[in-house]
Amino acid sequence: MLKVLLVSQASDRLALIARLARDRPEYDCSTLLATPAQLLTSAARLGEHDVAVIDLPGMQQGELHDIQMLCQQLPKLICILVSAESSPALLISAMRAGARDVLPWPVDQHALTDALARASMQHGHDAPHPMRAVSFMSCKGGAGTSFVASNASYQFAMQTGSRVLLIDLAQEFGDAAFLISDKTPPTTLPDVCAQADRIDASFLEGCVTHVDDGFDVLAGAGDPVAALGVTEACLKRILAAAASRYDLVVFDIGQILNPLTLYALQRSDHIYVVLRANMPFLRASRRLFDLLRRQGVAMDTVHYVLNRAGRHDAVAVKEVAKVIGKPALVVLPDDGAVAAAATSQGVPVLKLFKRSALTRALGGLASSMAGAHASPGITPANGGSFIGKLFRKASAGRPTLV
Repeated sequence: MLKVLLVSQASDRLALIARLARDRPEYDCSTLLATPAQLLTSAARLGEHDVAVIDLPGMQQGELHDIQMLCQQLPKLICILVSAESSPALLISAMRAGARDVLPWPVDQHALTDALARASMQHGHDAPHPMRAVSFMSCKGGAGTSFVASNASYQFAMQTGSRVLLIDLAQEFGDAAFLISDKTPPTTLPDVCAQADRIDASFLEGCVTHVDDGFDVLAGAGDPVAALGVTEACLKRILAAAASRYDLVVFDIGQILNPLTLYALQRSDHIYVVLRANMPFLRASRRLFDLLRRQGVAMDTVHYVLNRAGRHDAVAVKEVAKVIGKPALVVLPDDGAVAAAATSQGVPVLKLFKRSALTRALGGLASSMAGAHASPGITPANGGSFIGKLFRKASAGRPTLV
């Protein structure tokens, strides 16, 4: 894992850079409130890191001299500078001082991520794996969230050939692993977090339930008390370890919102809310959508799935769309016999009932997920490194994920 030191003499700017960098679990980030001159006295601490991201609120020649001295003292340390100044002369001076990249202020997350990826390759690390994430959740119990999350993610893996990890974050007797597999999980999420210092790719490999080629499950807490030991910091370490092995991680969140599950939602590219077509679910879903909006979640990434829909539902599918303000992404039919047979045996629906209406609908949800994750990333046309702009023409931005 790339070790990154984030440095600034302004606490507010340092906090912003740290928040952006720590959103990427592929990096082990620490912070230091210091000037470039003070960094020269901390060479021993800097030597423990692969990369230093140094914020220069007002880039001066004296500060560049300090950066040059630092780069000479620590030739293996990759320096990335952050500055609002963008004149070609000053940028060339920064390069001569030893900086590998100069990013504009305010920092754009994608520009920072790209710069760290370049630094990772320059330092001999593999480029961070572009692992995506989605979340399944509900506003009430009884929606069938775990059933939908586990079977849709399994079909996604089978249809696309992707490597998928389902993480059961449900904190009230999480049982996603048992809905789709008859194997006893080798360990649970709280057990993994109890050994957080050991978490790496090989350790994680021994902790997951291998359901099928390309599809694994990290079992949830067996009881709510054990779930208290699962922290955001531990989840970040798990995601960092998973990045080299999986293309997609799926969070089964359940219905509890707390700092842990909010982090999972913020980390997710898309959120799928599982509902039933009745008034209690509709009332609760509107409150949930309002809450997600207040938490800063981009609502164009939030979709809803109607589960167990039938002709005798209290509210018609069209009326549900009117209440929520948009149509359901997928409507899953009420096929209790198929669902019960599959979950009772601990087998994915796809394996037992390939031609059932429920299997086809789950396949449609998996296809929607595949379409949403076809793009490898987002790079704004105006983002990127100043130095890169000096020596190459601006390239067109990649398509935006919607």
